[in-house]
Amino acid sequence: MTKSDHKTGSGSRCLMAFWATFERQDLHRYVEWYNCEHMAERVLIPGFQTGRRYVVEGENGRFLQFYETETSSVLGSKPYLDALNNPTPWTKEALTWFWDSVRNIYELIGSCGKPGMFTAPYLTALRFNLEDGQGGNLLPIYTNKWLSALCEMRHVLRARLYRVDEEISKIMTSERKIYSGGPGGQRYLAFVEISNPFGQAGDPIAKASEQVFQSDHGRLDEAEVLLEQHCQYANFRGIRHLLNTHEDPVFNYADQDYLNHAKWVDNFGLLDKFDLTYDLQIYYPQMQSAAALADLYPNTIIILNHTGMPHVRSEYGVKAWREGMRTLAAKDNVMTKISGLGMFDYMWTVDTIRPFILDAIEIFGVEKSMFASNFPVDKLFSSYKAIWDAYDDITSKFSDDERHKLFSSNAEKIYRI
Repeated sequence: MTKSDHKTGSGSRCLMAFWATFERQDLHRYVEWYNCEHMAERVLIPGFQTGRRYVVEGENGRFLQFYETETSSVLGSKPYLDALNNPTPWTKEALTWFWDSVRNIYELIGSCGKPGMFTAPYLTALRFNLEDGQGGNLLPIYTNKWLSALCEMRHVLRARLYRVDEEISKIMTSERKIYSGGPGGQRYLAFVEISNPFGQAGDPIAKASEQVFQSDHGRLDEAEVLLEQHCQYANFRGIRHLLNTHEDPVFNYADQDYLNHAKWVDNFGLLDKFDLTYDLQIYYPQMQSAAALADLYPNTIIILNHTGMPHVRSEYGVKAWREGMRTLAAKDNVMTKISGLGMFDYMWTVDTIRPFILDAIEIFGVEKSMFASNFPVDKLFSSYKAIWDAYDDITSKFSDDERHKLFSSNAEKIYRI
């Protein structure tokens, strides 16, 4: 929605951006409230120019809504604060539907391109920080060369760069007390409007970064930015990535050998920076490379998933699996999660999975092992109860302390539950 005298919002110097997630049962009510009351109410406030809303791709029920204003002072003005501190009954109810909310006020510091006749159907939004001490040197590059490079990308209509107004963003209001969200931790926001779906447009931010920054110095690293954004959520603990490579497409999960990909290995070090764990899914031929990764980052806890996935059940295959498990178990920062054995033994019984479970526990030790399910995948082969009953049967002669570690306390410690 726009005001008639500012159809494009091209003169806007400030932005209020709000990310929030809604449960399925609340989506219809949220859209009705936003369309019928909220947006119309906001754009009538003096200084407001444009209001828009986008669905976040790949995140069910998550939306980005934003308003453009003439200046940042509009978002600290009496008319706007009066609206925030005197919400309507409908707004009071609607704000209880908001989850994982992030709201920031931004001031425009650079732009290129022009808004089209119609609203851009797709928008890439990326919140990020520059390293301490880099802002003064790199910011002019981002506001000039980097934005220009973005606008040269195919399908890009307009690119803008914003910097957070921390003082206004932190103002506490009656509305904010209801939804309990606050400012995000990133200081900069890039808005890139594109004309085509992401599958056709590619990643313009990554392409522009590679073009402007010939080396990694100064380059906006999306991996670090994404991890930093995830860390805003209190229950975020780590990353899981399916790295299995195999010549048979049926068993292959990854598009390349990430364990030997220089950039991927370098980015793995970010997990230590953010105090995150890594859930590792591989086959036994990859375990030597995984051990080298564990040596390279000894402070990062690596959890080997699905008992190391013993997919070859021949005498040779089981022997090679055991050797790989011993190689990983020798690393202090690697433990194993015992699960997923039905994936290669559809008709499994307690007796067929018993050797793998006992071998894994013997190799890694009780202190570095824990039980898990592989639901909903396990549902193809058995019931949830059958799996845990099997674990119970197989460890029936273990001590109470050992069983407590395997069934709960090790997981609680590693994942900080």
